[in-house]
Amino acid sequence: MNSKTKIFNTNSSKEFLLSFDLFKSNLVNNIIIKLNFNNFDIVSEKLLQLSNQSKKINKSFVIVSSYFHHEYINVVPTIKEAHDIVEIEEIERDLNL
Repeated sequence: MNSKTKIFNTNSSKEFLLSFDLFKSNLVNNIIIKLNFNNFDIVSEKLLQLSNQSKKINKSFVIVSSYFHHEYINVVPTIKEAHDIVEIEEIERDLNL
């Protein structure tokens, strides 16, 4: 695991919203957020915002969820796959791809 990667678990949309500033302040790192809830309507815009901001500064942003799907956000079902995405994106950035 890359030491530049922060992992967060959220158990509700309310907890996610309360932690949003924490997520934003950690965008200097690669971010993995595990969503342990099913109500995504409230948070999907915020997730897209975090994803877009991460891309602008060449960092990875990955959501772990079996239920959330989004066309423009990396979403995988397991933490292992999230780490794999971060690693692949780090290699791509190193190679300037």
